[in-house]
Amino acid sequence: MRVGVDLDSQNRLRLLMAYFNLQHIFPGKPMRVRRSATGKGFHVIVYGTKVTREQNLALRELLGDDPAHIKIDRETLEGQVHKPFQLLWTNKDGQPVDEVEPLAEPWKLVKVKVRHERR
Repeated sequence: MRVGVDLDSQNRLRLLMAYFNLQHIFPGKPMRVRRSATGKGFHVIVYGTKVTREQNLALRELLGDDPAHIKIDRETLEGQVHKPFQLLWTNKDGQPVDEVEPLAEPWKLVKVKVRHERR
């Protein structure tokens, strides 16, 4: 089962926290990071884990997953809602979701001004 953490924030520190924690918990497992379909956050996904759905929810909640998605998936487990578990979009409104390199993301915020001095 995959574990997909839906971060509804542009906070790069939260992105790196989720990425490195998942990498530590599931060493060697394939991972992918995508910008969310809305462009307002990120999806950090690790594939091939051997966790139960309950463990999946607990881990996602711990790593800052969207509380609304956690609630819906919990209701799905309890049989109150009928929808796919852990739904993450790869396309939305016909537009593909961008894959990102999480270690490069924080540097996109840094603006460096270089001052050239004449000698």
